[in-house]
Amino acid sequence: GFEALGARAGAAFAMPIMGRGLAVGDYDNDGREDVLVVDGEGMPLLLHNETANAGHWLSCRLAGVKSNRDGIGALVTVEAGGRKMTRRCATDGSYLSASDRRVHVGLGDATSANVTVHWPSGATSVYKNLPADQVVTLREGGAQPITAVFATMSVNHTR
Repeated sequence: GFEALGARAGAAFAMPIMGRGLAVGDYDNDGREDVLVVDGEGMPLLLHNETANAGHWLSCRLAGVKSNRDGIGALVTVEAGGRKMTRRCATDGSYLSASDRRVHVGLGDATSANVTVHWPSGATSVYKNLPADQVVTLREGGAQPITAVFATMSVNHTR
C-alpha cells in the first residue's frame, strides 16, 4: 500500500511549486543521489539527500571509444553482495531535464563489486573487484578503471 508522507518529509514538500522537470544525480559526490526539481514559476529546488547510514555505493562514469563518448545507451551490470543489478546509462527521464549520466548503484553492505559494461558498439568490458564508495571511469576497451577524485561543493541558496 501507499502512505502520504508529505507532512513528515520536511518543509520542501510543503512548498507549493509548479514542478516542470526533475533531475537526479549525486551533486556533492557523497554516494547519495540528490534531486533537483525545476520550478516553472521560480527558482529550482534542490532536495539534498542526507540519509544517514546509506550503505556502500559505486558510481561509474563511462567513456566510450567506438561507442559514443558518454556511453549513453550502455547496459551496466553490477554484481555485489550476492545481488545482480543492471542499469542503463542515460540522462533522460523528465521534461526538459538531464540527470547525471554516471551509473550509480547502491551496494548495501558489500565493499566491492564486479562490473560488466555492454557498450552500444557491441563490445563488452569486465572490471573485477572494484572497491566501493567511489566514482570510477570505465573506458571502453580499457582493462583498468580510472578512479576520479571529486571535491564536495557547498551550495548556498535562498528562496
